Amino acid sequence: MNKEEYNQKLTEALNDIKQEVLDAKQVYPYDFVNQHEAYAVILEEVDELWTEIKKNQRVYDLEA
Repeated sequence: MNKEEYNQKLTEALNDIKQEVLDAKQVYPYDFVNQHEAYAVILEEVDELWTEIKKNQRVYDLEA
């Protein structure tokens, strides 16, 4: 992967993260109760990512 392709993939990933945050704020418009709740939400998302990463690279669910 060349630098241009890398930058494109990085931009797409960051845009996806931004959209996830905006979608979550629509569903849950109030701030987190505390840092522990915020951490738990982030951890859940990272666990979902890790589940996808552990799969065979040929069967990644990019939408997940």
